Amino acid sequence: MPKSEVAVIKGFHSTVFLPFVGLSEFGIEICYVDDGQLLEATKVEVLPGWHELVIRSYESGSGGHSRFYRMSFNAGAGHKYEIRRRWDSLRKIVNITIVDVNTSATISEQSF
Repeated sequence: MPKSEVAVIKGFHSTVFLPFVGLSEFGIEICYVDDGQLLEATKVEVLPGWHELVIRSYESGSGGHSRFYRMSFNAGAGHKYEIRRRWDSLRKIVNITIVDVNTSATISEQSF
């Protein structure tokens, strides 16, 4: 379908070298959209309307961990969305948000 008729949801994946740890990977991965097939993707296109995502926030390396979150939001045609997370000073996730890149509006948020 044309880009103007779908919504794009993006997570991210990064690899960095950390002293005393070595290579460390971290990111946010989209595992499921609307309880469909397992995706394990950092970019997904969906039709406009309400969607439920299962996302995984992960970090490897020293003390690495992985957590799953379920979030819902209403996707608009032609919009791009980013899944973001915010940490506290102890590297604990304090919230996950889905942000509309077109408008900078937070459209879904979970705080912990």
